[in-house]
Amino acid sequence: MDGVEKAGSPSICLLRVRIQPTLWVTYGGDGRRKSSFDIFVDGQKIGDHAEPPRSPDQEGQLANVDYVIPSDLTAGKKKVTVRFVATNGNEIRGVFGIRTVRGEQPR
Repeated sequence: MDGVEKAGSPSICLLRVRIQPTLWVTYGGDGRRKSSFDIFVDGQKIGDHAEPPRSPDQEGQLANVDYVIPSDLTAGKKKVTVRFVATNGNEIRGVFGIRTVRGEQPR
């Protein structure tokens, strides 16, 4: 999912469901524009993320963020759809990794 997505074009992933799932997302990049977006699981918002623009002399850094997926969104399912949807005309950038894990496992 590397790269940049503009507002209006969501990025979509299909992920396997775990018991007491947590969504692990690794963000990063060297974007020069502001990035802000919402994260949805099967149509329900579970979080959001925003990053200010970086100046040319700043290095991109990777950051890990965890989002708990409510159990009612995964009950009886083998897979869920995760969507990243840009907000306020900004971009979706720098999603470098995404996976579901059981509960609150250490990274």
